[in-house]
Amino acid sequence: MEHVLDGAGGSGREGFVVALTPRPSLMSMHDHDTDKDGMHVETTEASPSKCRQWCLNPSVLILMGCVLGIVLGCLLGKYGASKELLTWVSLPGELFLRALTCVVVPLVFVNIFLSVVDMLQAGHAAKSGLYTLGYFGLTTVLSVLMSIVSVTVFKKWFSHTALSQANVVGSAGMLLVPCGNSTNAASVRWFPNGTLVCAAASDASSPLVLPSQSPTAPPTLSKTIQDQIFRALVPDNIVQQFVTGNYLGTLFLCHCIMAFAILLAVSMDKVTPRPVGIVQLCGELNAMLLVCIRFIIDLTPLAVLSLVAGGLGTTTDFMAAVADVGIFLVSFLVAVQF
Repeated sequence: MEHVLDGAGGSGREGFVVALTPRPSLMSMHDHDTDKDGMHVETTEASPSKCRQWCLNPSVLILMGCVLGIVLGCLLGKYGASKELLTWVSLPGELFLRALTCVVVPLVFVNIFLSVVDMLQAGHAAKSGLYTLGYFGLTTVLSVLMSIVSVTVFKKWFSHTALSQANVVGSAGMLLVPCGNSTNAASVRWFPNGTLVCAAASDASSPLVLPSQSPTAPPTLSKTIQDQIFRALVPDNIVQQFVTGNYLGTLFLCHCIMAFAILLAVSMDKVTPRPVGIVQLCGELNAMLLVCIRFIIDLTPLAVLSLVAGGLGTTTDFMAAVADVGIFLVSFLVAVQF
């Protein structure tokens, strides 16, 4: 906090400027001590080695967690770990995903609200809004293109589990299910062409043909545009959208949150006198949520270890699973580089 004197116009008003700085992390390069007189003393340690910097890289920690998860998952699968044990192993990863979902949704809401409020205050909301929409559309298109390219490049290296062949029942071998009275030993006989016959060994019966279900008609382009764009922008229950949102929010949920936050910000700008409490509340909430999301992201290596180990512990084809995880690591490294 700095004490300043406003000398503009000879007013001579005094005030204070508060500088909000992030709290130093546990791995900070500097030690902050306090001497006997209460003065702040800063002691600088030697710069860490390149090896330590490399080991503390978040991407490297995630890769290490993935490798340890592969080893742990193979050991659990080799020694026949129980399903209950595997649920405990994968529990930290599931809690990580739940915590991420819990924090991200309100964080998106308050960030959009504060951004629109700042643009309206600056007086160039329309120009900034167009730039924002253009940037959002460009990044979305690039993300889709990168996803398509990644799938096209890496999918041929993933293992494809052979589909289990269904037991084909011919006319000589039929599925016998008791039907009718128990005295005549009648049974339902099913044929691959969909014919069902309820008959005894020395009895005759008219065949019952199972009607084929008509396939669901694909949605039209008009219906898709209405549902995915216009109806998505106007939710009928915003609380329900917050509660029932999928992991990290689906596209529909993001549209609902964005539309509702923008509507609140524009409406607040029209209120006289202008409310300031809600803006301060959202600003403080945004700061707290950012700290929360940082704590959660720091646990990503542990979550990756948990999810990979829990997933590999239930598989029987370890070589195919390990190969798939290896391809995933390569694609992850490529994505990080670009």
